Amino acid sequence: MSPYNNLLLSAHSEFHDFKTNQYTSFEKAKNQGISVKQGEDGVPLSWIKWESYVNKYDKTDIKSREGLMALAPEERSNYKAVPHKEYRYMFNVEQTVLPEKEKAAGTVFSTATGNLKFFSSSGKSLSN
Repeated sequence: MSPYNNLLLSAHSEFHDFKTNQYTSFEKAKNQGISVKQGEDGVPLSWIKWESYVNKYDKTDIKSREGLMALAPEERSNYKAVPHKEYRYMFNVEQTVLPEKEKAAGTVFSTATGNLKFFSSSGKSLSN
């Protein structure tokens, strides 16, 4: 994550008086069965993806990262990365709603790997 995005999330957390500075994307929360509270606004963050590479001498010759890595090292120097900018909305974990079973277990959040994980009040992991 870029320093700019980190600063933006910290400012958002401070402005809204959240107790934590941990965020998740809508997609990751949804995949883990966690809902974002209705009416909550996420923070738009910009991301650069480097998934395609174009030949410097033939602009129609475009390769994926896997295709580029399959080339001989001397051929790779003929290609340059093409940045693709995308935006994702991030939500503070306090803007989400835990499923009822996790609420009953008294859980807290940890997002060190970018995924939400649940822990009981004794510290035992409730997530896979």
